[in-house]
Amino acid sequence: MPTKKLLLVVAALCLISSGATAQSTDCDKAETQAELRQCQQARYLDADRALNAQWSLALAAIANQPDVEKALLDAQRAWISFRDLHCKAVGVQSGGGTLKSVVVASCLADVTDNRVEELKAFAVSPEDN
Repeated sequence: MPTKKLLLVVAALCLISSGATAQSTDCDKAETQAELRQCQQARYLDADRALNAQWSLALAAIANQPDVEKALLDAQRAWISFRDLHCKAVGVQSGGGTLKSVVVASCLADVTDNRVEELKAFAVSPEDN
């Protein structure tokens, strides 16, 4: 089943990425391009972990609704493409240069945070409303 494979991939990615933020930078005092990039990248990884957790909650909530599950999976795949292309465009619009990677990572974090909020609607059962 594709959903089970997706969950396994997501879990593996979470484990792999969990060490990425171990290098600590005081992001409130970040000044160099490398520090800014590291902070935004860590922010994106945190958002991605939150997304994966919320995705699991949403799938669990709609487990007995195969039509909803398929529609949400299709939407999530389209959203991933949108997120990546949108943030690429934002990076290009920034003029490229040394801060492009910071701008792209910030965009990825922001868009992913927004998606986490959107997915919360699927993790709520109709009885909870």
